[in-house]
Amino acid sequence: MAAGRTGGQRGPGHARHGPRRGRRRSRRPGLGRRGLLPAGPAYGCILRAPGQPGSGSPAQQHRRGTRDRAVVRRSDPAGGSPQAAAGAETLTPGPARGQAAGPAGSPGGAPAPGGRTRELVEGALLAALSVVLALVTTYVPFLQMFSVVMLPAPAVVLAVRRGTRTAVLGTAAAGLILLALVGPVSGVFTWLHIAGIGVPLGLGIRRRRPAGWTIAVTTAAFLVLALVSIGVTMVVSGFNPVTAAIDAYRTAGAEAFDLYGRLGLVPSDPSARDTLVSAWEQLIETVVRLLPVALVLGYAGFSLLTYVLNRAVLQRLGHRDVPPVKPFADWQVPQWTVFAFGAAAGIHLVRGELGGQAAGILLDNILMGFLWIFIVVGAAAAYAFLRAWGIGRGAAAVILALAVMMQLSVFLAGLGLVDTGLGLRRRYLLPRAGEEEAG
Repeated sequence: MAAGRTGGQRGPGHARHGPRRGRRRSRRPGLGRRGLLPAGPAYGCILRAPGQPGSGSPAQQHRRGTRDRAVVRRSDPAGGSPQAAAGAETLTPGPARGQAAGPAGSPGGAPAPGGRTRELVEGALLAALSVVLALVTTYVPFLQMFSVVMLPAPAVVLAVRRGTRTAVLGTAAAGLILLALVGPVSGVFTWLHIAGIGVPLGLGIRRRRPAGWTIAVTTAAFLVLALVSIGVTMVVSGFNPVTAAIDAYRTAGAEAFDLYGRLGLVPSDPSARDTLVSAWEQLIETVVRLLPVALVLGYAGFSLLTYVLNRAVLQRLGHRDVPPVKPFADWQVPQWTVFAFGAAAGIHLVRGELGGQAAGILLDNILMGFLWIFIVVGAAAAYAFLRAWGIGRGAAAVILALAVMMQLSVFLAGLGLVDTGLGLRRRYLLPRAGEEEAG
């Protein structure tokens, strides 16, 4: 028996412990002796070879290799046989530990776990910020001008970073909170301002639309929200806010004259009072007649300011590719606007033959709109020429402001009309710029 044990026969101990040591040695390598394990959707994990980024220490490699082989045994009874290894796919190394995976279909792999959670958390935080800005707009009057411009900013950020769904959910949450804090009417109006302006503006920026297109869409959204607000007010409270405001302004002239008379600032002359009240009523009639074009131009300027401020916010958050607004010196309109203005002016001359008061109001608004457009274009042309003559930005802006204050807007409108029709900047400024670059 002793000779048999030493002469080549193995005893019971060798038969029991020999294969066990062999199995233990085969477990130590992280991914087996053949290299990478077979891949496929059945394994449900990303496998890494030793030495790749994120492989960890030898002990971690050993534990990970044991776990991966257990998954392989459950999914493949062959246990990683040469036949299974021959038909296996090639694995790509996963992202390093602590590195977020990219979106599906990107080189980074599948979406990182918890991405949806981060999206919801970001939406909740920005919804809370919208509520804070809305409360500041309602209860802090001296900050109202700034807060009302920045009120759509959280919705814009959500729409740009997370898309339409998260932006709508975030604004809906903000609206529900506002309904509980400021009441139903104010809450609905504020929510309409947040969602109706922030979501379209953010989607325009997210889809890389030109700045002019996004500003035009935002202006249209402002107009729609104004009409909706008037309709909601009429339904809820039963009175028209536009007519109420007009009536209040009509009586303001006479009340102001009476107040100044009691203070001794104006003479107590009934004829002077009648003259002032008559002039004030004519002014109110003109404003009411031109109210549509005034709303369009006012909302266009407000949309421009909102776009510029939200673009600055997005740039601070790392979005450097937001389309910029053209420099003021490059603001132009198509040449066909000159012919459209001429046609509107010709129709205005014969409007008495058209009949109807609505046609006259429409023509007045169209002509006033063209007038203000040409004033802006003329100011841009004047600014471009002043800059080309070596005048600084601040000095050029002061000159234009003085021209407007001195009631020289008609001359700016004429300059804008001539520049649009004849292309003054294209003729005199662009060739000069080309010569300077060539020199």
